[in-house]
Amino acid sequence: MDARQSGVIFKTFYETDKAKENIMTISKLVVDYRLKRYSIRAISDTTLNLKRGKITALVGESGSGKSTLASAILNCIPNPGVIVSGEIYFHGNNGEKTIEIRKLSEKELNQYRWRCVSMVFQGAQSALNPVMTIFAQFYETMKVHDKKTSKEAAYKRSCEVLKIVNLDPDRTLKMYAHELSGGMKQRVMIAFSLLLNPDLIILDEPTTALDVITQDYILNILKRINREMGTSMLLLTHDIAVVAKFADYVGVMYAGKLVEYGDTLAVFEKKLHPYTAGLINATPSLYADLEGLKPIGGNPPDLVNLPKGCVFHPRCPKCMEVCKNYMPPDTFDSSGHLVKCHLIKG
Repeated sequence: MDARQSGVIFKTFYETDKAKENIMTISKLVVDYRLKRYSIRAISDTTLNLKRGKITALVGESGSGKSTLASAILNCIPNPGVIVSGEIYFHGNNGEKTIEIRKLSEKELNQYRWRCVSMVFQGAQSALNPVMTIFAQFYETMKVHDKKTSKEAAYKRSCEVLKIVNLDPDRTLKMYAHELSGGMKQRVMIAFSLLLNPDLIILDEPTTALDVITQDYILNILKRINREMGTSMLLLTHDIAVVAKFADYVGVMYAGKLVEYGDTLAVFEKKLHPYTAGLINATPSLYADLEGLKPIGGNPPDLVNLPKGCVFHPRCPKCMEVCKNYMPPDTFDSSGHLVKCHLIKG
């Protein structure tokens, strides 16, 4: 469905090569969780561009801010979370029109959230209603976004998206969540995300708790959707191996900060940030000697009491004195590869 049919009020913001290249632009985003006694900064001054028609992965340990960033894109951060500052722009109509997400009304957000950007949530088991058939849930979603949607049209579209994920529509649409296997539930959720033909799909750990064969099968389906339909994707994961095989671009997050970002091959080859190198060196391989694996020392940071200077310096094997006192600047090379580290000179 064309974005102009979505009901979202577009605002003419700018028409540039950057808007045409990117499906989404996130600039200097700051997100806090404000509790009674203290405030936790989950996202800190993060700037990220999601490339149009490409798969971008965000990787990092639990608590690094991946899911919070995804929630900010949908402007649905749960209480007590709040977007403190920053800008989030969705570029529709091939970059000619732009939506500023934070300025949308609740009604406009409801249209934006499944027509422009959809999400496959972590844990498909809890994302489906156990007392409704799959078709009833599909139809309800389509009806909410367009009250004129007939049951016949909804059934036809439901069959189309289920065929895309290699499920038998006539059988699957009559089933309840408990009648589906884990892999089938995940594929149903992917079909769910395609219902209104969004430009961007966010995938939060889409292969969690699935066996290796099913994981690979689902990832191949997603890659085919991306290549054949041109749907942009944002993948949130802990799995470096999945990123290497699946993503076109990768961003590495640590303590709410984007510490490295670039073309996937370049990031894996250069490993410019010590945290990126640590994640890759700690990943088992069929070819590498297991004795050569090197875990990242220390513990993940306490977001309530972050260290001064570079947040990674207490665990960094290449820590210098400047790292203990000053936050490193964002450094870019000619290809746009980003690194946030004092070891790298502009």
